[in-house]
Amino acid sequence: MSNSNSVYKGIALITTAVTKSPTDSNPDRVTFSALPAGRYKSKNPQTNPSQAVFVHDIYDTTDGTTLAATSLTIQKVQEIINSSSKNKEEADPTLKSQRKVLFTVHGYNGHPKGYLLWVQAVMNRFEKFYLLPVIWPSMGKTLGYFEDKVYSKLAGELLATIQVPTETFSKSLLIHSMGNRVLRSFANPNFNFSNIFMVAPDVDARIFTTKYINGGTQEWRQDGLRIREMLSEDGKIHVIYNRNDRMLLPSMFLNFSQRLGRTGIDHGGLFCCKTSQDDLHEDVQGRIVAVDWSQSHPSDSHNYVFDWSVAAYIDSEYVVS
Repeated sequence: MSNSNSVYKGIALITTAVTKSPTDSNPDRVTFSALPAGRYKSKNPQTNPSQAVFVHDIYDTTDGTTLAATSLTIQKVQEIINSSSKNKEEADPTLKSQRKVLFTVHGYNGHPKGYLLWVQAVMNRFEKFYLLPVIWPSMGKTLGYFEDKVYSKLAGELLATIQVPTETFSKSLLIHSMGNRVLRSFANPNFNFSNIFMVAPDVDARIFTTKYINGGTQEWRQDGLRIREMLSEDGKIHVIYNRNDRMLLPSMFLNFSQRLGRTGIDHGGLFCCKTSQDDLHEDVQGRIVAVDWSQSHPSDSHNYVFDWSVAAYIDSEYVVS
């Protein structure tokens, strides 16, 4: 589809409210909000999502607040990805590997249209992966932090619905900032990811430690183990962090805990005792790679998730299967 109002030509996964809006020329047409603060509740039951929806060929509508797209079956999703792999190989005969899906989840204060445009601009930086953005209903305002924490849990519950449809995918995850709270909400051992890249993760820095996991009976204390259980046999969790990340400082005070995106695995100081690799829970030891990006001169101290160097690192971790 060619459209002068095109926003994103690839495949995306939508967990915000999606409305069926068929036309004579496109019976699979759907619409969803182009703005932040997508809501799960609506007077129209058709817009209350019960599962995440795959779409492609996203474009602006005339009202400026809504995006339109074509919904996809999982079979069509796989067909498009396979076609992308073939085109890459034809352009570069040395690239023989099948491209793998890299689900990418945005962080706090996300803007659906803005995020899709950002992914469209950087997708060619990834040679071995097919970048597939996930849209979740961030409030899109500075004071919406705690609302976003609630929405991230709901988005995670919806993302869990793609487990069966994507069982045949060879896939990895790239999650930025508060998007890692979405990860915590849908983490379960029924998924199978080659790699999980947690970039500037806005989660408790102790999430993978024995003391945190065994420190109480609360279900959320097991999130680190559930994330590890999402890995394939040889998969790894890559914690990419920046000790100079200024954007995570307010979160540290709001949550009364160090944030993993500032400290990595080895940390200490405010609100927690010193922690090292030896303090990791035995079930995650050897499955986590700490990647200190502090000296890598990122384009932004927090929003470096799609930098060329990060894309190159992710490509270098491609697992042949």
